[in-house]
Amino acid sequence: PPLPPVISTVRPMATGSPALRSEARPTAAQVLLGLLAVACAPLAAASPAQRSLGGLPLCPVIPDQLDFACPGEGLGPELLEDALFSSLGSDSPSWGVHQAQAGLSTFVSTGAGAAVSVKEHTDPHAYDVILHETVSLNTSASYELCVQAGAAVSASDLQFAVDGGEELNFEVAGGKERAHLVTSAGSLTTSCFQFTLPPTPSGNYSARVALEFGMVTNEIALCQASLRRCSATLRLLDLCPATAAPMEAWRCPEEDLGEELLVDPTFSAGHLGASRVPGGDHRAPPSGGNPGVWHQYKWQADGAELTFDAPGMVANVSEHKGAQLYDVQLLQDVALNATGGASYEFCLQANSTGEDDQVRFAVDGGPTLNFTTAGGKQRTFMGIPKGYLTTGCFRFTLHHSKPVFPGRVAIEFGTAKGLIAICQASMRRCNAPAVQAPNPQRRCPFPPLVKDKGCKHIASLSGPGFDLNAYGQETTAARRCLARARSASADAFEIAAGCCELWRCTSRQSLLDSAVGAPNGAALYSEHCQYGELAGGPNGHERRSPVFIQLWDWNFLDVARECEEFLGPNGFDGVQVAPVMEHILGCSWWTKYQPVSFRLDSRSGSRQQLQEMVRRCRAAGVQVIVDVIMNHVARPCDAVRKVGKGAGMPCVGWAGSRFGNRRVGGTGGWPLMDPDNFHHLQRDKLRNCPVEKDTFQCPTSMPPNDCSLCDLYGMPDWRTEEVAIQELLWRHLEELHDMGVTMLRIDAASYMHPEDLAAFMNRAPWDFVVQEWWGGVPEAERTEFVGHYRDYTYGMRIVKALTGDASALKDLLHVKGGNDGVPADKAVSTLTDHDQKKEVSYKSGLEYHQQQKWLLAWPHGRSVRLFGGFGWATAEDGPPGCDIGQEHCSPTSVFSGSDKTASCMATPQRSPLDIGLQDKRVWVCEHRWDGVAGLVNFRKACRGLPVQQTWVEAGRGHLAFRAGSSCFAALQKGYNPQAKNTARYGDWPLAGLEVGLPAGRYCDLASLPTQRGWLPLRCPRAVTIGPDGRVLEGFVPEGDVLAIHVDALLPNSSEAGQHEPAGDETRVNAGAPLRPTRLV
Repeated sequence: PPLPPVISTVRPMATGSPALRSEARPTAAQVLLGLLAVACAPLAAASPAQRSLGGLPLCPVIPDQLDFACPGEGLGPELLEDALFSSLGSDSPSWGVHQAQAGLSTFVSTGAGAAVSVKEHTDPHAYDVILHETVSLNTSASYELCVQAGAAVSASDLQFAVDGGEELNFEVAGGKERAHLVTSAGSLTTSCFQFTLPPTPSGNYSARVALEFGMVTNEIALCQASLRRCSATLRLLDLCPATAAPMEAWRCPEEDLGEELLVDPTFSAGHLGASRVPGGDHRAPPSGGNPGVWHQYKWQADGAELTFDAPGMVANVSEHKGAQLYDVQLLQDVALNATGGASYEFCLQANSTGEDDQVRFAVDGGPTLNFTTAGGKQRTFMGIPKGYLTTGCFRFTLHHSKPVFPGRVAIEFGTAKGLIAICQASMRRCNAPAVQAPNPQRRCPFPPLVKDKGCKHIASLSGPGFDLNAYGQETTAARRCLARARSASADAFEIAAGCCELWRCTSRQSLLDSAVGAPNGAALYSEHCQYGELAGGPNGHERRSPVFIQLWDWNFLDVARECEEFLGPNGFDGVQVAPVMEHILGCSWWTKYQPVSFRLDSRSGSRQQLQEMVRRCRAAGVQVIVDVIMNHVARPCDAVRKVGKGAGMPCVGWAGSRFGNRRVGGTGGWPLMDPDNFHHLQRDKLRNCPVEKDTFQCPTSMPPNDCSLCDLYGMPDWRTEEVAIQELLWRHLEELHDMGVTMLRIDAASYMHPEDLAAFMNRAPWDFVVQEWWGGVPEAERTEFVGHYRDYTYGMRIVKALTGDASALKDLLHVKGGNDGVPADKAVSTLTDHDQKKEVSYKSGLEYHQQQKWLLAWPHGRSVRLFGGFGWATAEDGPPGCDIGQEHCSPTSVFSGSDKTASCMATPQRSPLDIGLQDKRVWVCEHRWDGVAGLVNFRKACRGLPVQQTWVEAGRGHLAFRAGSSCFAALQKGYNPQAKNTARYGDWPLAGLEVGLPAGRYCDLASLPTQRGWLPLRCPRAVTIGPDGRVLEGFVPEGDVLAIHVDALLPNSSEAGQHEPAGDETRVNAGAPLRPTRLV
């Protein structure tokens, strides 16, 4: 993996590194003596090893004075017993040697240092070879360990640190990451590891110095290792470098950065403007000073002392009760060009002597614009680890009604506990075109567009680039057509075999007016369409009702067969499968939600089996929804803790890929990713702020409660704001889209910023996208640029009404929405899933079945998703075939019956399930229970129709409704002996009830086990309605639902096929989901 910069004898300043100073060098006499010793070595009795080490650079006879960061006067005595390794090979060496296998390495003392040789070995890790010496240190103290070494070749990597050894689980002292010394061919290199030990009751810290050589190639000359305490008092001059260090946090390309817009960015003028102390208003520091002059604001006159320190400004803030960041500020007035969407970056470089100090900064409008930040952005928080030069930026784009934005830069640090140094403050315009998230181009369920109806035809493109791809799918051609549409400023396009048609419609109404063409097999996409459209057909006059199913942890080939035999014939629009990436070892369901690589190889099947599943499902008319994980990777395994939390990649994934602590990849053509690619603490790349388990809040993030920066359940969080990470995640989505995956479920979506997601996700035109959502009001950008939301609140309202007292039954007729923060037309309503199974599940038997039936029958809600899972005894259980203790397992086939048919749990007949069934490890397949398939048909015919009449008799446990003039459904509450206030209601005879539907004999769709092969010729239960619209024969069984509509008349009905939609209805093709495009 990429290595951190080496702190060598010539020490460059870098973001996140301690402030460094030039140190005392060897005297001229020392240098001369050293040169004479080397020159005269052949004449002296020098050992062969000293004269030549197989091309290695020589260690100096007189040891170099190492370049410690601590000032010379603050360095304590040497703490290592054998700093020059002269005891190696003796009877009582000070250094111990650990080897992963005997004979792996040799250590030979040369009199001036040592020669180290490591043999080549498979699967090398730094900790395979360790040279270690025990030390005892004082806590509440700072130390520095420096190592000098060289090699004949470049890039030999020696890792080292002070750690707690086995007793302290190899934790690195001070919570740091191990340091690296990377050699340069033929020369000596020095690298240092600095750390501070926090106070402990004993005041002692038993540790070891550990030098790790397992990744060294060939030989290395180890000249010296020195550990010394630093007792120097930090001076003001130590906080900022003597010369301004480069600002390495600019996101704008260097060639596009404009000139400096602040006067005196390094505070070298030596003075501040007038101090400003408000008259009792702590929140309103005034503006209006001279542009280009720094001013200070303090909540009271003696609240802080601000001085220049050439370069930089140092502030000493007085301790005060109720301290707020805005109590002390540094301000400079600016006037910015606001035309043309001008983008700016305001970057700050700061240091501190306090523990966990922070600054907050932004460009705002001052009191004139009510302190509104430029571009409407949130102020930037920047935590400053003690003694570390830290850089952060506030980035914004101005879309102002006036050509000039009159503002100010405001730097706030009123809560500082130590000295705060602002070393640089720089603002520059970025002249690169602003990169905005592309608008999503969504699949439209409309016929082809025609000219002169509202949309303008831009171009017709053809060629082999628009043909089917190697997987036999049109998806690659659709992406190419999308790219051409965007370059031509088209907002709609059609893709057909070998042809791409570009259109500009400017509005949704123009699109609908033009959507009247004859079907030709082309797929239409536009930014004017929505995911999960509720209208389709010519001019959008056909109602649609998307129905999805989650097949929880099924293997790929079983999903393919289910698409062909059940989902496609019964009108399901899409099937959601568990994550398809390689994951950790284990038998639990959640192992699939801890990815270790982007390889399409999981316990559900291989890449080839995934490809076959997508092909077969799409051929059956069912789109595939892949649950994608783009927020995080797997947390490290126990092996990482045993060898040290920062060491290598000792963990192994399901398909053999290795990973470690914030390290993944490097196999199957995917790049190796290291801690720099994940969010982490500024002081420690191997740790990060957590998402709190109980509250799911992030109080320790910077800024506070921005959970997109923190680790969920300890899983390393991708830096999705970085272009390189977006490219990596896009490559994963692109591979799936090429295969024909056209729908996504985004896991942990609320922990990623919508603009980051949209930046790479919307490179493809998707048929449907749904985000995992737990509650709250999402940002408008998330709704516009990402996709729909899972809404389990809708389903929970149904559950509450059916499991409570009978008096709550009437609430079923008022369920019209779920999560109050989610737009109703952007919600995917669910009853349960893998996250909610402990609250609502198959274990309640007939009661659960009635709940899922009502979810389908009730004509409110938009898209719905059903659940087909497996039996579980504990919340951790994985699928059948993955039992406790099995690390490498695969689900047993659903189709494992003696006749190779689906071996699923039978439709329950009582509530709850029998004890013997509740925990039985079998496939449950709730979606296959009798009546679900028929109710999918009912929902597609009746959803969206107005409820015109209702019947409620709570005392008798039943209710019913008529939707429009064509649909009728009824429910009879069931009996659960374990529920409170339960009662037996029996069946509900419907004879005599005036339902207002045409006369005839209807199939009760709530009894129909499948539509496959149903013409309709037969039905398990039927309802007969007389000429006056009253029921002649029919009943609702206890604990069940009844549902009929006019297109489900049985063949011997005289009214069959004679119903015409009423004025409040639109036509519907009840069994027609949004089918995949077939290019011929």
